[in-house]
Amino acid sequence: MILLILEYSKPSLYNLYRVLGRVSMPRLFVESGKNIGKDYPIKDGMVLGRLESCDVFLDDPKTSRQHARISKQGAQYFIVDLNSSNGTYLNGVLVKKSPLVFGDRIRIGDTVLVFTEEPEENLVGSRMGGFEITERIGARETGVVYKARQIALDRIVALKILDKSLSEDAAFVKLFKERAQTAATLRHPNIVQIFDVGEADGRHFVVMEYVQGKLLKDILKGEDYALLTMADKLSIAKQITDALVYAHRQGILHGNLSPMNILITEKKEAKLSDFGGVKRDLPLAARDVTSLYYISPEEALGKKPDKQSEIYSLGIVLFQLVTGELPFKATKALELIREHTERDVPPPDIINSNVSASFADVIYKMCARETERRFASTVEVKEALSQVSLKGGSRRERKEHAEPVERQHYAEPRSNERAVTAGPPKEREKEPSRKVVEVAPKRVFIPVRSKGGPLSLIVYLIILVIAFFGAMFAVEFICKIMKK
Repeated sequence: MILLILEYSKPSLYNLYRVLGRVSMPRLFVESGKNIGKDYPIKDGMVLGRLESCDVFLDDPKTSRQHARISKQGAQYFIVDLNSSNGTYLNGVLVKKSPLVFGDRIRIGDTVLVFTEEPEENLVGSRMGGFEITERIGARETGVVYKARQIALDRIVALKILDKSLSEDAAFVKLFKERAQTAATLRHPNIVQIFDVGEADGRHFVVMEYVQGKLLKDILKGEDYALLTMADKLSIAKQITDALVYAHRQGILHGNLSPMNILITEKKEAKLSDFGGVKRDLPLAARDVTSLYYISPEEALGKKPDKQSEIYSLGIVLFQLVTGELPFKATKALELIREHTERDVPPPDIINSNVSASFADVIYKMCARETERRFASTVEVKEALSQVSLKGGSRRERKEHAEPVERQHYAEPRSNERAVTAGPPKEREKEPSRKVVEVAPKRVFIPVRSKGGPLSLIVYLIILVIAFFGAMFAVEFICKIMKK
């Protein structure tokens, strides 16, 4: 049905859906180890291990006979360790079960496998329109990004080459160029600069500033995340907000805010890329699940996204940045949409006690479901972030100041460490030299009831016995009256 709607309404969207649909058929490519160069189409339940009967046989003495399994839940794939001897590592982190996204590296023994999409042409070493392609950086939603040398100017650039099938779609090429030209007008230190758009050998491409760094997506899942201090995280939040303030003043929305589109350099400089993302043109049912983790409630309900929608999306990114996890973890599109529209995002300092209350307040308000409770503009977000103090501890650490709270369904604790009752503290003392900005809407938490011991169980049983015999007596009494 989705394909029929797209096919008869907008050819370029149908073509785009086909390209993105290809991503639903991923593969495992062996990057290093004795099986190097081999690739395997993914199927639900496939087992990786040293046994020749495994779906992916790995000639590696450090792997277990049945080491790990690829499973699928909804549209999301997971890597699951099967109690192996040496463990399963995802992007350098030991995992038991973890969702997979394209570009992830799975290490099993001495073998490294890349979770990737269908095999595609390799342009490394070739020339295209005055550019010498030297390295593949990674796949994006509409094509592949390469590192290249612009021969005439002898400078290193990033070259985003449009997918072959999309290059043949005149309507989409027109949209692609228009958005690139609009994004090229943006000049900001925290926005990846677009230099030019071009065409060569029937392929369309965008020439961009080359940034030596890592995607925030990869940092969040790798060993580098532990190296980020809370000051680094606040700095990244301020930099990306600055970029959005500038873009919004120019009347330009990003269109697809997520860690996939944020680059972090070694100096902790943040760069926002891929303005004018095409995913916003697709119906929700045609989008991949990963993009729905950052969708605003109003967009999930079918409304056109605006600046406040991007504040919510950025809030989700910052929540993930400071806690290391997403607020909603459903693996099916409809479940994610329901969570964004029906559930409140929990305050991040409840998840991570290292997040100060003032920093958590800003993120909490950015993620408010109702737009009237959210910041009205990125300028307000910027001002609020400038007032953030990293001192003072989280609300969880200051639970002695907690007030009575209402029950809400989102804050089910994940461990005993997080099973605490928290609430808004008493009004903080105003610093004499600092302007106080009202940041967060009223918080709502779940009080966590402590489990009763043996005594409470005995009392509960006594009450049940009394209730039972009381009911029996009442029935007997009524029967006697009826007989009379």
